[in-house]
Amino acid sequence: MRFIIGPRQTGKTTAAKEFPKEQKCLKLYYNWDDRKIRDRYIADYHFFVRELYNVKPSNGRRWLCMDEIHKYPEWKNVLKDFFDSFAFYFRSF
Repeated sequence: MRFIIGPRQTGKTTAAKEFPKEQKCLKLYYNWDDRKIRDRYIADYHFFVRELYNVKPSNGRRWLCMDEIHKYPEWKNVLKDFFDSFAFYFRSF
């Protein structure tokens, strides 16, 4: 996991989008300010895991970005669940 922190308006979201774009993983960028992303998570809390399989990165590694996730209630539990459930499997990704 990587966390980008810093003051407002310093380019955190730009950086969070640019890296997956360079890695051909922009489809795996999720902004939790977007109501559709939050609704998808509520309906199916592992929807983004299935989307990992549909991305073919250029270097063999997939990068998933959850921008603004800190605004989601209990966001730490979302990350913990993802890591605990899938980290071992995705180390080979």
